[in-house]
Amino acid sequence: KNNKKLEFVLLSKQIRSIGKNAFAGCSQLKAVVMKTSRLNTVGRNAFRETGKDVTVKTPKEKWNAYAKLCMNQGGMSSAVVFIIDPVKLKYKGKSY
Repeated sequence: KNNKKLEFVLLSKQIRSIGKNAFAGCSQLKAVVMKTSRLNTVGRNAFRETGKDVTVKTPKEKWNAYAKLCMNQGGMSSAVVFIIDPVKLKYKGKSY
C-alpha cells in the first residue's frame, strides 16, 4: 500500500486472494501479471488510486471474472487494459 516506487506485480499460480488496500495508492503501478487461475477474492479498494495506464495480464479463461473483481471490489479504474494469454506483456525488456 502507498508504495510510490512499485511499478510491476507478478501474482504466482498459488495466489487465491488479494487483500484489502493491498496496492492502494501505488500510483506508479504499470503492469500486473496474474498467473493464477485460483483468484476468487479481491479486497475492497485493493487497486484504488493505482492510475489509469495499468495493463493487467490474466489467464484466458479468467479475464472477465478477474476484470470484474479488480474493478468492482478492488476499485481499479475502468480505463485499465486487460490482456490475455497468449498475448505477451512486455515490461522493462522482459516478456511475461
